[in-house]
Amino acid sequence: MRHFPVAAAMRRLAVAACLLPSLAGAQTQPSRAEMRRWKRAAAQVTIYRDTYGVPHVHGHTDAETMFGMAYARAEDRFQETEPAYIAGLARSAEVGGESGAGMDTFLKAFELDRRGKMDDIKAHLERAYQPGEEQR
Repeated sequence: MRHFPVAAAMRRLAVAACLLPSLAGAQTQPSRAEMRRWKRAAAQVTIYRDTYGVPHVHGHTDAETMFGMAYARAEDRFQETEPAYIAGLARSAEVGGESGAGMDTFLKAFELDRRGKMDDIKAHLERAYQPGEEQR
């Protein structure tokens, strides 16, 4: 079984943390406070990969485990995660041009961002998951 501490991989993934938000129109670099928070979260998470490459994520809290799960998913499936993230923000046209405008309009028409408000527990876990994705 291979052992991958998340904190050790953060240096090589710092550039990717900037790419996804910039493609989606957000700020181009994470703030220093965000980077410190991500490093603290990464230090508390360990990802073990078994002989088949399946990630086994261990964290002290649910939020830390969500961070690690997002990180492992981004490592394995970033080519699928990035377009889904951009589409979920209804910003496909900014990246893909005119072909993404229809889906953006569709998503904005349903006001999913307003209707999709989560309760406090789910929102806390979502806030933990997102930086894990962005670290990849």
